Amino acid sequence: MDGIQAATELQDSNDDELKEKIATQSMQRYNQVPKPPQVNTVVNLLLGQNTFLLAATGFGKSRISELYLEMLPKDRNRNIYGLVAVLNPLDALGNNQVEEKNQAASTSINLKKSPKICIIGIPMESSIQSSKDALKVYGPKAYTPGNQMVPSVICSRTWAHTLQVLEVLDQARETTNNHLNPHNLFALRYHACTGELDKKDAIEDFTGGKVPVLSCTLALGMGKNWNLVRQVVHIGCGDSSLICQMVGQCSRDGQPGLAVLFVESNGPKGKNSVADFVPGQKQSDKDWMEALAVTPVCLHIAFSMDSIIGYIPLDFNDPQYQAEKHREQLKGFAVCMCSNCMEYVSATLVQNLRYLYKVKFTDYILNRYELTAEATRETKRKYTTTQNGPITNKQNCIKLEPLKGLLQEIQPVLLSKIWPRRTRGTLQSFQRRGGKINH
Repeated sequence: MDGIQAATELQDSNDDELKEKIATQSMQRYNQVPKPPQVNTVVNLLLGQNTFLLAATGFGKSRISELYLEMLPKDRNRNIYGLVAVLNPLDALGNNQVEEKNQAASTSINLKKSPKICIIGIPMESSIQSSKDALKVYGPKAYTPGNQMVPSVICSRTWAHTLQVLEVLDQARETTNNHLNPHNLFALRYHACTGELDKKDAIEDFTGGKVPVLSCTLALGMGKNWNLVRQVVHIGCGDSSLICQMVGQCSRDGQPGLAVLFVESNGPKGKNSVADFVPGQKQSDKDWMEALAVTPVCLHIAFSMDSIIGYIPLDFNDPQYQAEKHREQLKGFAVCMCSNCMEYVSATLVQNLRYLYKVKFTDYILNRYELTAEATRETKRKYTTTQNGPITNKQNCIKLEPLKGLLQEIQPVLLSKIWPRRTRGTLQSFQRRGGKINH
């Protein structure tokens, strides 16, 4: 079978003419100016060259295949002579793209703007299993009605946590057992074990604006292209590169968005400070996750370096960090609004997350609206139990030391009153051999 080739007029055109025709086609079909890498890729495809493009989430890779298909020959009825096969490892993303192509009136991604995403890292105070840190983001129903909530995606590590998130949202909204309601109008969940009909209903309700919050796993969070999402929440540690892609799902309509990352900065048997890392040592997968939780540098630059170089910087004097910072300044990047660059502003925003309305959400993120800050105190997660029972920390041991001495003094008196005289000698010899008496 012979392959489909571009029209003769395109084959006879030089590169500049091809680029101009591709840009014209993009404006006619999408009313958007294509990015130079998109145009160059389509040119190579039209010339019959094997082409490989590596681009980040939200770049507009799907638009390349669409533009290429539009440039192929057509018959008298304007039917295209050709077929473009898209191989996608994520079924959710593939279905989402098919749905987009079937919607002729759908709003396309704004390729002319780079959305400003405010990244806020919040140390977790509750366990990942409880997911109660989500209480900081969502408030009672009386404060923020469902129709005024910011469209959000909450990503958890496992499908079981997606249900736990819904229970926490019930607690935040003061709606008892609403998470068990299949017609819940505030939050729904989506994961691999969900039935196909439930998946379809959940997606339709969320994209249609009926439900403002969707609780899902990280795979779905990366596998969707929704323009309405303005806020992304990630609970727990995770691969920094995956989190970076997940954050890219936020604000695809070009409007400023918010990414809230609940990180474990005080994990058991982990690296909980910059001093725990060896300078210059290659970071493992576990180091990446822990470094993201404790790094003091700009989070935007940290994610950029993780994607380009493959590690999370921990020092402001890192040469690679300084080079990337200088490059962004020369390119005229917007001022970073992450929690490390604007600590006070981010802390104030976090305190008011539960009361934010979607109408003024952009003003809240860009610090155009005055928010009231409250006095905060540093809290750390406490690990007080194990499989063998509760643990007594060092401070409690010091406080209980006088009581220990007092009990040792009165132990013989108690034994003489409780146990008969004839068994007292047996008990004392039993204790000398290391035995314990349970009363």
